[in-house]
Amino acid sequence: MNEFEKVREIIKSLESSASYTRDLKLLIEELKELMSHYHSKPLSTKEVSLKYQISTRTISRWVASGRLKPISNHGKYLFNEEDIRNIF
Repeated sequence: MNEFEKVREIIKSLESSASYTRDLKLLIEELKELMSHYHSKPLSTKEVSLKYQISTRTISRWVASGRLKPISNHGKYLFNEEDIRNIF
């Protein structure tokens, strides 16, 4: 089941639910989580360093070891946030 099918299933269950407000809040949180990687822009090495409190040197070591796969952008590294979250 892909993410969009899961969302459809959640919506169907929500429509038949008696506790609409609570379920709506849960649905919103699940949607945010499912869709976060679709709407996040790639992060630079510096942005990753600042956001996750890790050194740029550590990021470079992760790239060199193959632990983190960058997206090359004209000689500069960019990273998918989902890939970074998967490391932690």
